[in-house]
Amino acid sequence: MLIVKRFNQLYSQIIVLFWNPRRDGLSTVSVDITCTLLQNLHTAPIPMNHDYPHLSYWLRALDKSYDDPTGKLAQHLIKARILRDQLLTTAPPDVLLHGDLHHDNILFDEGKGGYTVIDPKGVVGDPAYDTAVFMFNPLPDLLNDPNPMDILKKRIHHFSKSLTMDPIRIHSCAYIHAVMSACWSMEDHEDPSYSIKVADILSEILSTP
Repeated sequence: MLIVKRFNQLYSQIIVLFWNPRRDGLSTVSVDITCTLLQNLHTAPIPMNHDYPHLSYWLRALDKSYDDPTGKLAQHLIKARILRDQLLTTAPPDVLLHGDLHHDNILFDEGKGGYTVIDPKGVVGDPAYDTAVFMFNPLPDLLNDPNPMDILKKRIHHFSKSLTMDPIRIHSCAYIHAVMSACWSMEDHEDPSYSIKVADILSEILSTP
């Protein structure tokens, strides 16, 4: 279920999308909206003289070593590096990515009568990667759901069907980003446990025949 809350900061007559995890696990409304936005975003031409980083540059964070007392991140890093290399060597043509597309960055403009996105990070790379951040947002609601694995499976299937993308590619991007998110948390001296738990679930799905 999509819940809306009016606000007046920065934007007038705009509605922010919020998410009910249980209903979203059964409904594909929020994914449908996101797919439509991605289809439009990814048709934008990449400027010839741009200074956007390439996705491969972001993914270098996976090559670093981290203080990981539990050893959980280290295990995920091994798998994430392998998947990253596979995805980069088989990537489709680059597109201009939003880089941080999730529920709180999708707005409904009443004046225009349609949805829009805010706060793009600006990065160039594989279009499938733009589904990754949405997959495990919003925090912490996804993991509070009784069956987050079911939600993730449904999202992977729906993104794949709506965007005509390989579900394994979407799945791998989500897993890589979960591991990346844990790395960034470690770098910022923050708790990486949420991202690691999401990576655990996605890894289990990847291992399921």
